[in-house]
Amino acid sequence: MKLNRFCTLALLMVSVAFIQAQTPLIGAEVWIEPGQTSAQIDGWFRALAEEHMPVARIFVMWSYVEVAPGEWDFSLYDQVFRAAEKYRVRVVATLTPGGPPPFLGGDGNQGSGYPATEEARNAAAEYIEKVVDRYKDSQALDTWMLVNEPGMAPAATEELPDARPQ
Repeated sequence: MKLNRFCTLALLMVSVAFIQAQTPLIGAEVWIEPGQTSAQIDGWFRALAEEHMPVARIFVMWSYVEVAPGEWDFSLYDQVFRAAEKYRVRVVATLTPGGPPPFLGGDGNQGSGYPATEEARNAAAEYIEKVVDRYKDSQALDTWMLVNEPGMAPAATEELPDARPQ
């Protein structure tokens, strides 16, 4: 009898864990920009937690962290990760290697596509390394998204080859 109850309880616990693992998490994108205060950022993450939204997607904008050539300022995103940790909100952090700061020829936005030149790729690699090294150990970090909406422009060919098996 005890074995039956134990097996039933164990099966129930496994079933509940499986169901919870299959439940999608609801969250929000939190757009972070220079000039936002610690209180604002804290309030957004508190609201997420209070509304049972345990995930926040953010963009770690290259132009917001490399403010001048070789000059890095992570204070804005440090506030984000502190607030996320405080309220136990998981962060999905999108990197923007295709959107360099204006002093590197970008427009300061998230950019589009991948860096086109070796020089641009090297600069993007440094940006990625700095950001990842800074936040990789944060308890709030859930996922790195290496680029927003990956894709590429259509090829300049007249006809696409038939990729179906013959």
